[in-house]
Amino acid sequence: MARRSELEARIAGLQRQVDDQQRIIGQIAAQLGIEIQPIAQTGAGPGIRPAGAPSLPPAAIEALASGNKILAVKLLREAHHPAMGLKEAKDVVEAYERTGGQGPLAGGGSAWG
Repeated sequence: MARRSELEARIAGLQRQVDDQQRIIGQIAAQLGIEIQPIAQTGAGPGIRPAGAPSLPPAAIEALASGNKILAVKLLREAHHPAMGLKEAKDVVEAYERTGGQGPLAGGGSAWG
């Protein structure tokens, strides 16, 4: 079993890799004129939603942003929750809409901070 210091060193190395990747993604986003928003914190840690909380896939978020709620519901059901009923998917999309993409229904899973 690895000693605590070895594990801490490994974690620090992984964190450096994540930081480097986030920096590069930030540079690419800036070149493309895309603003990267941190997701809302739930208290469980960065990018972690409560267990069972559905999220919208990025394509559904884009569809909703374009004003196409029906497509957002369809994409949510097909891509991420095939067993989800139409009413439930509609409720998730509308909840996302009401919260402005904040809170446990926010899409994505990033530790941007």
